[in-house]
Amino acid sequence: MLARKNKNLCVVGDDDQSIYGFRGARPDIMLGFTNYYPCAKQIILEYNYRSTPQIVRCAGLLIEKNRKRFSKNIKAVREDGKPVGILECRDRRDEYDRVCRRIIMKVISGTAHEDIAVLYRNNIIQWGLLHVMDEYGIPYSGDKEGHGVKLMTYHGSKGLEFSCVFLIDCNKG
Repeated sequence: MLARKNKNLCVVGDDDQSIYGFRGARPDIMLGFTNYYPCAKQIILEYNYRSTPQIVRCAGLLIEKNRKRFSKNIKAVREDGKPVGILECRDRRDEYDRVCRRIIMKVISGTAHEDIAVLYRNNIIQWGLLHVMDEYGIPYSGDKEGHGVKLMTYHGSKGLEFSCVFLIDCNKG
């Protein structure tokens, strides 16, 4: 109805992001857009200005497994960064222990607690992690100055940048 008179409509989206699926965002909306607007011109934005080439490459390897998607060749604009590491853990406790030990190593080597983030799918996951972080004496929130490791959901971290990021509980089982 908005575009009926002048046929003037601009839509921006990313078919590879389903982070807002809980709010009704679905990749098939973008994928089927030309079914409703056959004259639409598609402009694919292929430059990533935020992430390093290592992160873009690693993310690309995961994203290309999506069955329904527009083909893209995302390129990083930023300079090289540190490699992306993958931890394979026995269980959640092992994962939390290993993440906490790595956080401590980062802090010892000079990274401030507030420059470290631990991201997860939903807030329920954080409770076990909080317990383990308390055992290790790692600060995570509270004071008004925001000192401490940042703990948040993936969608809560959109637009934020950190020196070191841990994504936990990334696969089922």
